[in-house]
Amino acid sequence: MIKGNDFTKKHRKDWLRKALDGFGLENYGRATQMSSELGCSMSTVQGWLRGSLPRDLELAHKVSVTYKIDLIEWITLEPSRKLIPQADDDLVLQAVLMTKEFEVKQGGEGFVSPLNPESFTKVFTILLGHLSGDTPTMSDTMNFMHAFIDNEKNEGQG
Repeated sequence: MIKGNDFTKKHRKDWLRKALDGFGLENYGRATQMSSELGCSMSTVQGWLRGSLPRDLELAHKVSVTYKIDLIEWITLEPSRKLIPQADDDLVLQAVLMTKEFEVKQGGEGFVSPLNPESFTKVFTILLGHLSGDTPTMSDTMNFMHAFIDNEKNEGQG
């Protein structure tokens, strides 16, 4: 049985192999190709392929961009979408629409938008969280947003 750091290295090795396979990078000659494309030493790439983490963060970022690798998952072995909420396009579009509808309802006729770009982003984020199931109810979400906007208006007048 593999224990401790060796266990993690084995999982990271397997994870990176699968990620590079998914990218379409041939297994044969992989280290040579990566070394050439990234401009780093063969021993550096071989270390990654054996499960070591990159020591150079700029190079790690280059690997993640070049081979479309989730850098957070490479490090933690946990998908970043678990750590950073993701939403599908329909939810995002629905949250944008709901944010603009909320903004219009707040103003009425001849109204100047109460939402500056930062406020719009905050309201959008709240609604997206609701649509993704991260907040309890729409009523709670709307009550929070009304309080938020009232606070923004009061700060703008002060």
